[in-house]
Amino acid sequence: ASRQSAEETDRKVLEFQKRRAAQGSPTSQYDLSLRFLEGNGVEKNEDQARMWMRKAADGGNAQAKSHLQTLGWQEN
Repeated sequence: ASRQSAEETDRKVLEFQKRRAAQGSPTSQYDLSLRFLEGNGVEKNEDQARMWMRKAADGGNAQAKSHLQTLGWQEN
């Protein structure tokens, strides 16, 4: 695949993840939080990463719960 089509595909995946995360999908919320954490396709933003990670954990995503503990972001 050409570089441009890979970028276009990633942009479509990002839009899908944003839409699904907003609709309450814990998996998409977790995936989106990782993007913000790493600056992958979006501007790096720890506040956004934390918000989506918490939503994913609240929604029952085990990876998000584990990640919150690893990052020291779990609520007291």
